[in-house]
Amino acid sequence: MIRQPEQEQLNRLSVKTLDQVFVMRAKEGLGCSQFEAEALTELVKEVYFPWLSQPEAIQAGLLVMTAVSANEPGHNVLSKCQMVPVVLTLHAGEEDHQYHLAHRLKGAVALCRRQNERLAQEALLITERSGYVLQGADVHLFLAQMALQDGDKETALEHARKARRLATCDGPPDYTYKVAYDEAGALLQRMGSG
Repeated sequence: MIRQPEQEQLNRLSVKTLDQVFVMRAKEGLGCSQFEAEALTELVKEVYFPWLSQPEAIQAGLLVMTAVSANEPGHNVLSKCQMVPVVLTLHAGEEDHQYHLAHRLKGAVALCRRQNERLAQEALLITERSGYVLQGADVHLFLAQMALQDGDKETALEHARKARRLATCDGPPDYTYKVAYDEAGALLQRMGSG
């Protein structure tokens, strides 16, 4: 039998755990001792694995970001806050493929608009669950503008009104999210519902 060193090396590597590979790389690449490399491995697992281990966080087509937990008080330093994963669907696989086939004449533009709307709807859910009122106003404005471009005035009005309400905060003139408040007002006025 002829030896195949490359295949043997692959077989040896496949037997190793990711932890062992990480420890070895920390030792070789960073010059860590065995103890330091193992401690570093545990720290990485502690920081990253809680959200990486979620099945939905590692599927193709999903965008995973971290955000400050809604349970954190506003005065905490960001580096001390608990971070949680936020999963957005960038590409819905077969569903997007079927949509693209059904709307072939409109091509990639139609698919891109659909994906943008889906991301905005998911972002809206996150803002509602987390109490991020100002970001919710921005998302409603985005959805209002998309609906208006599609000729759906009723949906555009609904989103513009919600954006204006969320941007009102404690009330004009001093206590509003001014940019979103003014933009929603201009959009409502343009649609004849100011």
